[in-house]
Amino acid sequence: MRPLGKVLKTVTLEGRPWKQELNRFLLQYRTTPHCSTGVPPSELLFNRVIKGKLPVTNSKKIVNRHKEARDNEKTRQERNREYANQRRNTRKSDLQVGDYVLVGQEKKNKLTANFNHKPYKVIKKTGSEILAQSKDGHIVKRNVSHFKRINKPREEDIDDDGFDYEENSQDNQPSISNENNEVPRRSSRIRRPPNRYGHEYPSNLIN
Repeated sequence: MRPLGKVLKTVTLEGRPWKQELNRFLLQYRTTPHCSTGVPPSELLFNRVIKGKLPVTNSKKIVNRHKEARDNEKTRQERNREYANQRRNTRKSDLQVGDYVLVGQEKKNKLTANFNHKPYKVIKKTGSEILAQSKDGHIVKRNVSHFKRINKPREEDIDDDGFDYEENSQDNQPSISNENNEVPRRSSRIRRPPNRYGHEYPSNLIN
């Protein structure tokens, strides 16, 4: 549409008939080889060379260039994909079915973690799309970039809500309680009056 708009603006400024110039532009555009397929659209439509304003060096008979166009388009798409992946520094994901992952969550404030602490298990992988299921049966379907791999959680480390927690060695020790409500013992260190300029001042004289 951009080249077409330029043509219409040009013929309007020059005062030429825009319908005639539009047909001429479309003829030249359709007889030009496409950048992806390498074949002019007119040849794919009519299976023959359409005579236009551009010089043609190969005048042999054209017979079904659709396969050539599809092969050229596939090659061009692969090249574009490799170029885009290289510019974006993309990496291939190594997540597989059976891995345990954390799912990314929306940040509500500055203290919100990037990933939810509820573990999920990958049950299906289709290209860059991951299908994961939690212990309670909840299923999420996200792009692979929304998951983070974790080690397999132990059954005793997962509570009823599926939350992970670390065992604290102090929790296994018996708690000490002050049954007699004794007064806490204070320090018994010896307090001495301050020694200033070689003289000891009584504590009652010091504010």
